[in-house]
Amino acid sequence: MSSKIIFVIVVLLVSAGIYFSWLQFIKGLRTDKDRSSTETTFEASASGVKVSSPVLGVIILVISLAFFYLYLVYVYPIEEIL
Repeated sequence: MSSKIIFVIVVLLVSAGIYFSWLQFIKGLRTDKDRSSTETTFEASASGVKVSSPVLGVIILVISLAFFYLYLVYVYPIEEIL
């Protein structure tokens, strides 16, 4: 039961991240004419991952999908059963 609750919470978190990134994409396309002044950077030091974008939605999307990937790999691994 607890694994189902954790799965639902993770799916809700990832869905919220995708929704917020969509909102930021729309906001960035409508209002930002000078894209060089609003550059946002995300950096993960363990593997040297660095994302730099003028639209904040890209950063939110990368963080959300990276979280979901790590959840699937380490918390809820999908294994082949023969």
